[in-house]
Amino acid sequence: MTRKEAIIAGAASLSALAMAAQSGRAEEAAEPNPEVTKIRALLTAHDKAMTNHDLGGVMKCLTENAVLGGTGGDQNSL
Repeated sequence: MTRKEAIIAGAASLSALAMAAQSGRAEEAAEPNPEVTKIRALLTAHDKAMTNHDLGGVMKCLTENAVLGGTGGDQNSL
C-alpha cells in the first residue's frame, strides 16, 4: 500500500466513523423539536434559493435588519 492509498483509506475510515456516530444520534431523538423543524425549513428554503440564484428568495429568508459579513473584496483592508 502506497502512502497515498494509506491516507485515502484513513480518511475514508474517519468519514465512515463520523457518519455512523451521526446516524446513532439521529435515532435517539424520539420527538421532533418544533424549533428545529422551523430552522430546517428556513435553511432548506435558503439553500434552494441560493442554488437557483434567486435573490428575492434569499432575501425572504433574512430578517429586516440582517447584516452579511465577508461578502466584499479584499478582507485584509478591514
